[in-house]
Amino acid sequence: MNFSRRYFLGSFVSAIAAPHILRAERPLAKVGILSDTHVSVDKTTVEPLLKAFRRFAAEGVGAVAISGDICEVGSLAELSLVMDAWHTAFPNGRNALGEAVDPVFVWGNHDYHDASYQRGKAVTEDDRKNSIFYNKDAAWKMVTGEERMPGEIFIRKSHGLTFVGAHWKHQDKLGAFLKDHAAEIPSDRPVIYVQHPHPRKTCFHGWATGDSGANRDALMAHPNFFCVSGHSHASVSFDDSLWLGGFASMGAGSSRRVGGRRDVYNVGIKKGRVETRHMNAMPSGGAQQSSILTVYRDHVVVSRYEHKYDEPLGEDWDIPFPFPHNAAKPYVVADAAAAPEFPAGAAIEVRQQDGLIYPTKKPERQVALKFPSASSVGPHSRVMRYRVVVAKADGTHVMERVVSPPLVCLSERRSIKSPGECAFGLDELPRGEKLLATVTPLNAGGKAGKSIQKEFSI
Repeated sequence: MNFSRRYFLGSFVSAIAAPHILRAERPLAKVGILSDTHVSVDKTTVEPLLKAFRRFAAEGVGAVAISGDICEVGSLAELSLVMDAWHTAFPNGRNALGEAVDPVFVWGNHDYHDASYQRGKAVTEDDRKNSIFYNKDAAWKMVTGEERMPGEIFIRKSHGLTFVGAHWKHQDKLGAFLKDHAAEIPSDRPVIYVQHPHPRKTCFHGWATGDSGANRDALMAHPNFFCVSGHSHASVSFDDSLWLGGFASMGAGSSRRVGGRRDVYNVGIKKGRVETRHMNAMPSGGAQQSSILTVYRDHVVVSRYEHKYDEPLGEDWDIPFPFPHNAAKPYVVADAAAAPEFPAGAAIEVRQQDGLIYPTKKPERQVALKFPSASSVGPHSRVMRYRVVVAKADGTHVMERVVSPPLVCLSERRSIKSPGECAFGLDELPRGEKLLATVTPLNAGGKAGKSIQKEFSI
């Protein structure tokens, strides 16, 4: 499927820049999107999920897709709490409009008794009696009412849409499955595909991948697929959680434990390993995230929400269909946006403080930089990173760190109230010399706004 550069820049960028344009036609369907809900037997852990379900019901979704790690340790007791929330939000399986709502759930590593903390642990008889993994048909019946799970990869039809789901560790078999079921897979409208890990080198740059590349290859043969995935817990407030480079791939965030991204960090990374860090990892502010896909014949609208405060996370993505893929610049929402900017008169404050080395929490003396929050200057341009560079007076590079704004996982109206911060260990910087700190605000695509600077010495 080929598109001219003019089509790509014209139709797609105008769509995302003007999401307020009214559409006369009715959507084919609305789909609630969740991931990594991690419900445990502690009933308070189901509350974020229930909030999302209730919003989905009020918005009239016809299906809910959860892309894995629905439960914390993959027990039927946990899944029972999930379904209690479902029946509370969707009484008799119906939304606020009285329409049927279909669950499209896939199991993740936590659901399949394969989380990292469980590896090497002996499987007990109690595990076998109470786990999803050893009772797949019973778990599937609990969710769908069907007697048997249809397979590790499955197709569901709902409200005129086709859904394909792949359970944990089976996404690499997608290509063969799609060939065997080609007659059931439409090509003239979006197909919603759900798996737990991100496909390789796609949304969020695909670092939380669980495949060998075969999964991505299979999806590249289906440019009308809209893939929803999780596993990373990376915040969907970032506009590079949408990738359009051969199919559509979206990271779904998490309704619990939002945060962690390897490419947005308050640390240094060396050869893939986290180095000693001098400030805590990206704080989530207790964010609870979900999204709603509104699918039309000629476009898909993605609305992102944060449920702790029940607020939109940012402007909608309005994506034309057929999807306009760009292999060279697939993070088109972020790439098309303007750069964030500091307010007039913004200045950097430099001070020394007592801090901690993470994750050991060993005390240390630090040099801390504090600065006002940068803000958006148009759709999708909110600050998502700060690049902080310290150099000597002659320009010699000393240290560099990339840090996330506080509360970046919440709405901008909340995160903008918190100043940016960056800390260096006192022993990382030379003493008795003039130093220059430069702070640059970056949007989700890395587009840089104007820097602010401060001379200091220690």
